[in-house]
Amino acid sequence: MPTFVINDETKINSYGFRTRNSGIDLERFNLNPVMLDEHYNSNWAVVGKWLNIRIEGTKLLADTEFDSLDEAAKRLEGKVDRGYIKACSMGITYDREKMVLAPDGKYELTESELYEVSIVAIPSNANAIRLYASTGVLIPENEVRLSIAQLAQITNHTDIQMEKITLSPGSLVALGLTATPETPEAINLAIASLADKLTKVTGEKNALQEKFDLHAKTQATTLVDEAIVKGQLTADLKEQFVTMATGDYALAAKIIGAMPVKTSLKDAVVLTHDVSTVKTGDDFMALPLAAQLAFKNEHPEAYKALWA
Repeated sequence: MPTFVINDETKINSYGFRTRNSGIDLERFNLNPVMLDEHYNSNWAVVGKWLNIRIEGTKLLADTEFDSLDEAAKRLEGKVDRGYIKACSMGITYDREKMVLAPDGKYELTESELYEVSIVAIPSNANAIRLYASTGVLIPENEVRLSIAQLAQITNHTDIQMEKITLSPGSLVALGLTATPETPEAINLAIASLADKLTKVTGEKNALQEKFDLHAKTQATTLVDEAIVKGQLTADLKEQFVTMATGDYALAAKIIGAMPVKTSLKDAVVLTHDVSTVKTGDDFMALPLAAQLAFKNEHPEAYKALWA
C-alpha cells in the first residue's frame, strides 16, 4: 500500500502558485475518494481509491488501494509497486478571489475543494495539478494562466490611481457621517456601526411589540370574560372572541355591546350591592365575579380607591 504525496504546500505548481493544505476542503472527497487515471473523468478510468488521507508537516498524504479485479488498474498497480510510477496529481477547485500574495512574493491559494486525485506519470505537484470551477467543470489551462497573469499585473501596478469614493448627502446622513471617508475601511466601519444601531433598534421594537401584544390579549380577555359573566356570550365562544378582540378591540366591543345582557334575580341583587360594605381590596376579592364586575362598573371611583 504505497503512500503518495497529494500536495506539498511549499512547492510552486506549473501555474505559478502553491496551495495551502489547511484550506483544502476534504469533506466531499472523503465520501468518494476516487483514484483516476490521468484525470480522465470516466467510470472506466477509476482504478482505485485513496485511504488514510492526512496532513503531515507540509504534505497532504494518502495511501493507495487499487481495484484488483480491473485489468488496467492491476497494470498501474504493478508499475507503482515496481517503482516506475511515483506521482499523483490532485484536481481541486480554483477561485482567483481566494488567492493571496505571500510575504515571499509567491501566490498562495488559500481555499479550495479536492475533487479527485489521479495517478500520473509527471512527478509531484510541482508540475501536476488540475483546476476545476466551483461547478465541477475543468478549467482550461490557458484561462488559469490568464487569471494568474491578470492578478500579477494588478499586484505589480501599485501606482494606479484609484477613483475617489464619493457618497451622496443622503448616504452620508444614513451612515451618520459628515464627510466622505477616504478609505473603504472607514466606510465599512460606518456601515458596521449602522448595523449595530439597527440591531439595537430592532430589539427594542420587538420588546415593545411583545408588550403591546400582551396588553392587547389581556384587554381582549377581560372584555370577553365580562361578556360571558353578563350572559352576552357563552364560554365556548371565548377563544373565538378573544382572537377577534385582540386583532380589533373596537369591533369586538361593538359586537358584544349590541348583545343583550342576561340578568338573573341573583345578579339583580348583586348589582344593587351596598358600596359601603366594600372597603378594602380583600372585601372586593371576596365578592363573586359578577359582583366584582358590577362594583367596578357602577362605582369606578370607589374601585380605584381600593387599590390606591
